[in-house]
Amino acid sequence: MREIKKIDINKSFTLKRLIFSENWNDKIDRILIYVVFGTLIILPAFMILKADFNLPNQKLISLTAFPLTIFLSLYLVYRTATEKHLIELKTQFNEGKNRQILMMFADKNKLIVSRDSKEYVILNTRLYRTTVIFIVKDNIVLFTAMTNGYRINFPTLICHFLLKQRLKKEYKLASVDL
Repeated sequence: MREIKKIDINKSFTLKRLIFSENWNDKIDRILIYVVFGTLIILPAFMILKADFNLPNQKLISLTAFPLTIFLSLYLVYRTATEKHLIELKTQFNEGKNRQILMMFADKNKLIVSRDSKEYVILNTRLYRTTVIFIVKDNIVLFTAMTNGYRINFPTLICHFLLKQRLKKEYKLASVDL
């Protein structure tokens, strides 16, 4: 399991990247993902170059399966590299109201509040083992979503997009209620 501790809020806010104390398991996970999926990018590319397009099965595999494998592996490597990037959501509320809207969002979406400090909020999902870290300031909320696996922590693939859309909707509803 991934432990998120000792978050450097000021540095994270400045760099727009989550800065925290990582243990060696997280570093090994990242290296393992880069090696395995880097190999899944390189090998199919070489196999496409050496494919005999006169044979129908090789042509089919070379033009469908290999490019799909390369694309998905590239996306996974990209998401691993940008997993700690903080997504910015501009609001019109102060820090207290932003926190209150996040807590209502957590209740509405059945998220578990793992940690609620003065500067950040960590929420966990029950089903997908995803941790969402929010850094709350006046007029801005920064967040990222990370997977909490038992053995290896794959990056979230689309959760951050869906979460951003749901949060925008939640903040829009809150601004209408003013």
